[in-house]
Amino acid sequence: MGTRQRSHLECRRCGTTIETDSSTCPACGSGNIAQYEL
Repeated sequence: MGTRQRSHLECRRCGTTIETDSSTCPACGSGNIAQYEL
């Protein structure tokens, strides 16, 4: 088992999961992106 860190990016306004390191949400245009380390 590796120790590779993973993260989950999600828009705080609409909850859309973001696949890339984008600074804005593709669904609603919000710049309020949450990053969760898994």
